[in-house]
Amino acid sequence: MREISTAASVCPARTSVRRTWRRCSEPSAAKALAERIWVMGVRFEQRMYPAEHAFMRDFGPRFDPECTDLAFAEMVRFFRATF
Repeated sequence: MREISTAASVCPARTSVRRTWRRCSEPSAAKALAERIWVMGVRFEQRMYPAEHAFMRDFGPRFDPECTDLAFAEMVRFFRATF
């Protein structure tokens, strides 16, 4: 397994944009997180989905199958390129 710092791919960061979990869902919070990550020298790609927090959990009212499929496909591409 390679160290993340030497990974050939860009690390994905996924967040939702609806405000059920306010801490990371607001655009200003996502921007602040991105700035902190860049300062640490981590190459990453941030995506925000029009979904509730925990949208990938496949039960309950927050589940969003369309956003889940998109996010999961992106994670699989990242892992294949990195490991």
